[in-house]
Parts: sequence; structure tokens; C-alpha cells
Amino acid sequence: MNDFVNTTKNPNYGQGTYHRQIRIVYSDGLIRAALEDDLHAFELRVEHDSQRIIALNSEAVRFPFTTCPGANDPLQAFVGLGLDLTSREYNALVNARNNCTHVYDLLLSALFHRGDSTAESHKVEYDIQIDDETKHGSVGTLLINGVQQLEWIANGFELIGPDELAGLPLMRGFSKWAVSRYQGVQQHAAFMLQKGYLVAQARRYESNSRLGKKASDDQSMQGTCHTYSPERSDTSHRTDNPTIEFYKGTTQLLSFVSF
Repeated sequence: MNDFVNTTKNPNYGQGTYHRQIRIVYSDGLIRAALEDDLHAFELRVEHDSQRIIALNSEAVRFPFTTCPGANDPLQAFVGLGLDLTSREYNALVNARNNCTHVYDLLLSALFHRGDSTAESHKVEYDIQIDDETKHGSVGTLLINGVQQLEWIANGFELIGPDELAGLPLMRGFSKWAVSRYQGVQQHAAFMLQKGYLVAQARRYESNSRLGKKASDDQSMQGTCHTYSPERSDTSHRTDNPTIEFYKGTTQLLSFVSF
């Protein structure tokens, strides 16, 4: 059974925009990071000795399932790992599917950008926007520190623009072409923008219509993350944490953090 089959469609879909913002602040021996979008809000604290991760803690502030706060436990597999590994190396050592996808990606971003500046303290901010899909497609943009890195146009999980990317997939096969086409910061940004497109699809539905439903109701998602793992999806339920439509401008992203 797919959880979305009997879910009420969002009557306003096609008129709005999905927003995701990530903020990462670096100081001596400490990385603080936060992520917020329409459906999620997480905060992360990473302590290190300039060589290895020595402690970390994630906090689920706003989340869709009752089991999401427990995702701090599998994240502890990063403790003891070096700070200079690539995202692929971290993926090989720590199973992403055991973790909350959003916190896992937030941590990888925090580790990836650590060397961006030689200054002891610096900050990195991501801004991701995905327009609701219309007959003209869905425009997605990603900015880092206010500078646009990528702009894609997608239709049905396939890129239709820019011209040189037309026909490339956003689902199966995405990693292969993204790794071959992009390098460095743009490659990392491509994976973050792709995740934004996937999460933005939730705007098609009324989140309140799924209140109380079990994660196991959506068979298409089984085994994809901490909540949808076989050992907990049957006891995980949709929460009443609100979905926030940031495009309306009534709420500020990341207002819950102090950095």
C-alpha cells in the first residue's frame, strides 16, 4: 500500500515554492549546523579535535514521524572518523539508510565545507528553492552564500533544462551522471538540489490528511531511512508537527537557531 494513494491532494499545488535552508557555522573544535524546509527542522552539533569527530548530537525540532528524534543513535557511527574523508568514503563506512536522510546529508555538508576557509570561524549557507511543477516544468535553484550554483528545470523526475542536461534523470541513474559532470562544490550542490526536488514532491499533498498513519503504510519507502527501516516502520506514526509554507513569507527559515 502506498501512503499517498488515499492522501488528499493540496489544492494550492502549482502556485507555490518549496524552500530549504541550511546554515553551517565553524569555530575552533566545533561545527554547528541546522536545516529547515517545509516539513523538517533539525539542528546538529559536531565536536572534533581537528583530526577526528569526537562527539556529535542531533536534535529533531520539527519532524514528520514519531521515530525521527531517535535518528541521533545511528549517527554515532561517525564518532571516531576522520574529518578529511570524502562523502563517498563516509557513505562506505556509515550506512545512510540506517540514518535520517536529512540529518545525514546535513552532517556530510558540514564536513564537506569545513576546509572552505582558512579562518578559524566561518559560515556557509545553502538556499534551495523548488517551484511547484506546472505544464512548463519545475524550476529548482541552489545558492551557496547568496551565489547561485545551479538552476535546473524538471518535469516528472527528468530534467528538461538547461538544454545540455535535458533528458537526464533525477531518480535512478542520477548519481552516475552527476559525478561525471560535476566536480567539487558543484558536485556536492547537485546532490543537495536533487534531494530538494525529491522532498518538494510532498507539497503535492495535504500533510494533515496523513496524521497518525504508520510509516509501514507506504511500501514504496521501506528500507530507505531510519524511520522506514523494517524494525520500526510499523510502530512509527505521522506526527501533528506542522508543514510550513515558507513561500508565503509569514515565517522565517531557521528562526529556531541562535547562530
